[in-house]
Amino acid sequence: MFSANGKYTIKENYENDIKKINKNSQLFYDAEGALRASIMISEYGDFNLSTNYGSVKQNLTFNSDGTLKTTGSRMCFDDVCINKDDILKLKQMKVSGNNNSSEAIQAGNKVAATEAARNNALQSAIESKGSVDTTVKQLEDAKIAADQAVAEALLSQSDAQQLVESAKSVKQTADSEVETATTIVENAQKELDEASDSGDTNRIETAQNTKNTADSNLESFKDSQSAAQQSLDTALAEKNAIDSTIASLTQSQVQAGQELDQAKIKQIEAANAITRLSN
Repeated sequence: MFSANGKYTIKENYENDIKKINKNSQLFYDAEGALRASIMISEYGDFNLSTNYGSVKQNLTFNSDGTLKTTGSRMCFDDVCINKDDILKLKQMKVSGNNNSSEAIQAGNKVAATEAARNNALQSAIESKGSVDTTVKQLEDAKIAADQAVAEALLSQSDAQQLVESAKSVKQTADSEVETATTIVENAQKELDEASDSGDTNRIETAQNTKNTADSNLESFKDSQSAAQQSLDTALAEKNAIDSTIASLTQSQVQAGQELDQAKIKQIEAANAITRLSN
């Protein structure tokens, strides 16, 4: 660009663009000093306007022979726009006389109708995208809730398994105690039988007291064994119920993930439709 003192200055790293710029050019920079646009006039009188440097640069040229060109996708007159395809359709028509003038009017109406239809389609695509976005958000929340439910159920399953193991240990101890007490009762009965055969009154009385004590202890151990069995049955039932719940929650979790994946695909398709209709 030319400064106030008349010196020609090159900013940033735009050497490749600067090489194409002659002295009859004006460069425009943003606040950060990056080249954003340029106006160039060649020695032949060709006018060129370039903008959007650093991204997809757009050019508008007006050559000395009267040719006007642009790299943009549309040309607009107020709120009415036409694109390259529309111009090609008009060019292909042979307009001459009143009949052909009518054809030109019809062609213009067709272009306007096409543009209106595209605008309607674009608006519909935008609304569809909004609806899909809402669905995706809801499904994301549902997937989070499903993941949390499964995680909590797995913790409960772990606790239930520990209770089952503890109940099994108590039951094994009770079974061992009953087995030992049964052996003691059997031995006490043998001693009582032998005492009875001997006719020794003192021995009989002692053996009978021992047998009574052994019987009482056995009954007590059997009660403990029964209680241990009930506790084990309860723990197993709770564990089985949690296992069933986890299976159901896991199925819901998988379904939520599949629905979310499908919704995200539709979200991408909706975004692509908007992009396609906007160009």
